[in-house]
Amino acid sequence: MLVDFPEWRADILEEHAEELGFLWQRRLSAVRSERADALALSRIDARIAAHADALVLAEYQGQKWVAPLLGSGEAAGAAAAAMVMAADATAHPALVSALCGAPAAVRAGGLAALCLVAAAPLRQAFYAEALRSGPLVGAAAALLGAAFHEAPAAEAQPAWRRHDDPEVRRLAWQVEARASRALGRFRAAPSDYRHALADADSATRDEALVAAARTGQTWLLSHLASARPVAEQREALRLLALLGGVEHAPLIIAAAREPALGLARFGLLAACGRACAVEVLLEFMHDGAEVEAALAGRAFTRITGVDVARPERIPLVARGQEPDDFSEDIPRCDAALAEKAWAALRPQLGDRRWAGGGAVEPASAASLPMALDLELRWGVQLRAAFESPAEHAPFDDERFPFE
Repeated sequence: MLVDFPEWRADILEEHAEELGFLWQRRLSAVRSERADALALSRIDARIAAHADALVLAEYQGQKWVAPLLGSGEAAGAAAAAMVMAADATAHPALVSALCGAPAAVRAGGLAALCLVAAAPLRQAFYAEALRSGPLVGAAAALLGAAFHEAPAAEAQPAWRRHDDPEVRRLAWQVEARASRALGRFRAAPSDYRHALADADSATRDEALVAAARTGQTWLLSHLASARPVAEQREALRLLALLGGVEHAPLIIAAAREPALGLARFGLLAACGRACAVEVLLEFMHDGAEVEAALAGRAFTRITGVDVARPERIPLVARGQEPDDFSEDIPRCDAALAEKAWAALRPQLGDRRWAGGGAVEPASAASLPMALDLELRWGVQLRAAFESPAEHAPFDDERFPFE
């Protein structure tokens, strides 16, 4: 039973709306994070659901605080508004109209929220409006459909992949990445991939690579193996580290020794997860600069599950840079403890890939521990999709268990 009008306090409703925007930002930071795990993400989702429910229960009084979020120009505000308005059928027309006419950042935030929670009537309303609103909104609607294994306006997808607007191209490749077997007749051809991988927009190239991985493209590993250790090809190297076999490990080791890749090198070694990567991390722990040694220690923990952090912390800045008030800090590592732990673990590891202290080959996303960080978890899920594209389950960031 709904609470009578006098019992709804405006200041509390306002606080619910503000917290929703804040928590959406927290969710974006947590997804694909090496510092958060699946339990942390589920807790954020539970808090989002609680604040959204409070505003839904308040009906039109809650909408008073939600509506301004759509006009705030911020992706987080739009996502918060979409979460609440998606649960209220009377608010659907206003939500669809606002998102179809919104700037890119606002539309992106609202669409991301709808990909988690939109019920069928809202999706159908959005599709109908999107078809009249041009390629950009049409591609956004197709992404929403792909999240729920539907195919609105799918016949236009080939044109979207080569559209003049890079945002349309990126959305089109995100659709390709999420597409189910039901969308098979619209799947990208090899020529589409060749065109995308030569795109001047790096984000489009990266989206196409992820789509190739999630749809099990057989040519992908040979393409990734040709990547050079330069910043512009960091995504290709990261995917090679996640998807490649033992035979590709030397390429990742060579890239990790290349200073041009900066601090991202240690993420490559963590993604590789093999014994040869751990041995390179031990080298950095002993002989690298203090920030490199600390990051090597963090990567060692991500692979082996053994905490080798020391109490003292240092600013996380690249060599030659000065820390400022916004610089993150990171614990120093105990190289001697890492060496001792590795002596015990090395015989167990063999040639297999490890993450979070356990083997993750063959890839099985269903058996991953909750404590595995979300970046490594995403990598295992991606590898499972690459190896069996017709069977893979949704990724963690595509679920919202508290609808």
